[in-house]
Amino acid sequence: MLVESKPQVHQGKNKLNPFNLQLVIMGTGLIGLNVFLMSFICFYFLNPDFHSLLTGKPL
Repeated sequence: MLVESKPQVHQGKNKLNPFNLQLVIMGTGLIGLNVFLMSFICFYFLNPDFHSLLTGKPL
């Protein structure tokens, strides 16, 4: 005897919502902080005027 199987459809709301405003703000802040720190380190070691401004000593 053959029994037809029906696909099970989940009617509940998905608990993991990937588009969350808090997640977007946190991700943007993390990327912004990372870019700021990388540019600060590059300016500190590659630009003698910026290095002298912060430390008071020449590079």
